[in-house]
Amino acid sequence: MERLLLVAARAVIGFRGHTDLPTHAAHALARGLDSPALREVAGLGPTDPAREVFAEALRELGADWPDEPTAHLLLAREAASAILAEEDGDTVRELAETVYLHLCHARTGHERWLDFCFSLECPPSTRDRLLADIRSAARALPDVPLSPCRAGVPGRRGR
Repeated sequence: MERLLLVAARAVIGFRGHTDLPTHAAHALARGLDSPALREVAGLGPTDPAREVFAEALRELGADWPDEPTAHLLLAREAASAILAEEDGDTVRELAETVYLHLCHARTGHERWLDFCFSLECPPSTRDRLLADIRSAARALPDVPLSPCRAGVPGRRGR
């Protein structure tokens, strides 16, 4: 389900390359998720309008199409999870910038991450402490509820 919410988040924000909703729906079915609307989306062609049906599939699976702030929170949480799995300090710092930018757009919790962005060019003597602080903040990033606000939810197309 988390993957489908991330796909929806990317669609809300307008990320290119993440708009092939039928392919994402087919992958979700292969992973064991199922709903009538999800099956319908999986059967659509790549140029068919699928956003409304995809939103209905999310509702059938117990979630809502995210509004823009929630989409940014979901993507910030994804980047924070990547921070926890990453060993390379430079990549961790790049991911911290990504978290910061998404939290700015979500208008919540970005102040702490701004401090990290100003500290990215730290001297080597403080680098390990900075990376530990970034990882600690990533662990503390609160989860986004699976049923975000309904503002901006696409309507179901007529049948």
